[in-house]
Amino acid sequence: MDRTEAEARMKLLLGPATVALLTQDDIDYALDQSLTWDEDGRAPGSIGYIDTYDPYWAAAEAASLLAGRAMAAGGVLEFTSENSTFKRSAPDFMSLARWLRSQSPMSPEYGTGLGLIEVDGRLSYYRPTSDRLRGGRGVIGNWS
Repeated sequence: MDRTEAEARMKLLLGPATVALLTQDDIDYALDQSLTWDEDGRAPGSIGYIDTYDPYWAAAEAASLLAGRAMAAGGVLEFTSENSTFKRSAPDFMSLARWLRSQSPMSPEYGTGLGLIEVDGRLSYYRPTSDRLRGGRGVIGNWS
């Protein structure tokens, strides 16, 4: 998918309320992070590679940016006034990012939690080391 199509699909996936929170720089960053294999199976940076974007991954990157900002900003989610209590739920951009990544064809290769292990209290991404399992396009069940 080319950049223009990926941007339009990314915005559709995120919805207008979420897109309104993004700057054009945010959108460009998210799209730059979503480069994926081209139609002929060439990886980004390979000779002859044609820029190809994954809109789900781009949307997940944008949602991750918003999640980080929301965590940093904080805010009031509940207050009481004149014997009435008001509660507001904050958008869960991190869960949205995880879901979007799980929908991406890139997720088996780059991770959505599958293959994630914790070592000494830190997260570590597992990558297969045998030639038979390494390097493909990450399609689960198709190890060729």
